[in-house]
Amino acid sequence: MDEMEQTQVEATEIVPKKKNGMATASLVLGIIGVITGIVAIGSLLGILAVIFGIIGIVRASKNPEIGGKTKSIVGITLGVIAILMIFITFILASLAIPRFMAADKKAKVSEARTMLKQILEASEVYYQENGIYPPVHRFNDASTKDFNWNTVPGLIVDRPSGYPRFTYKITIGGKDIFEATADCSNSYDASLHNVGKLTIDGRGIITGGTW
Repeated sequence: MDEMEQTQVEATEIVPKKKNGMATASLVLGIIGVITGIVAIGSLLGILAVIFGIIGIVRASKNPEIGGKTKSIVGITLGVIAILMIFITFILASLAIPRFMAADKKAKVSEARTMLKQILEASEVYYQENGIYPPVHRFNDASTKDFNWNTVPGLIVDRPSGYPRFTYKITIGGKDIFEATADCSNSYDASLHNVGKLTIDGRGIITGGTW
């Protein structure tokens, strides 16, 4: 093979095309950023995707043969979406969490109402058997997670499930007057500290329990 033929063969050989690494990195980071967008790392990856995408577009403009402009644009788009997702998540959480907490508190107060009704019903049975209501008495102390549940002999009141969040008391007893309360001002459950004391009288009327 003479020198001219060798030169022609070398000229026809395929020269490997340079790659735009920034464009590829932008696309990959954008995809991962969207997938993990609900957590902080997703936004961080989204920012990197935008930065790398911009660099990739600049490189592709200066050196068209490396390509990657489309990848860069897609990477930037996905990066922006990933960044926005964390803000959307925060907005949704700020709306949902207060509602969840309010519903949870309402359920806990409802449990206290149910317990007061049970105490009154048991006290009515006690009255029928003894001619008087049970004496002033404290069933528990909700300041700590305590399983202790003390009742007056002859007064059958089942302890609430789990750790009682309210301190239950018979505040007026004996003779013909009855009153019991559910107090959470000293509860181990800090979410209830702003809930007012609940009171039930001998007619079964419950007052309080607002916040």
